Amino acid sequence: MAQADKTIEVSGTVLPATIAAGLRVILIVAMPLLVEKGIIPEGSTESAVAYVIAAATFAYGIYRTFTNKQKLIATAEAAPNSVAVVK
Repeated sequence: MAQADKTIEVSGTVLPATIAAGLRVILIVAMPLLVEKGIIPEGSTESAVAYVIAAATFAYGIYRTFTNKQKLIATAEAAPNSVAVVK
């Protein structure tokens, strides 16, 4: 197997990935708001339960994105510069 001629470049910040995870979850947070305002008819589930589920999903998504990015940065820093570079 031939070695790659290019190095892997890894961003040294977790902020963009964290923001992206937050934006993905906005839809989950928006749903209870739409139910509360009457745009979407309320079903058998109470709005409070929907808010709790949305908040838990949001928090978990942010946590996972942050920890995965930190692990990627640590891995890139441990690798030789010919393999990966943290910018």
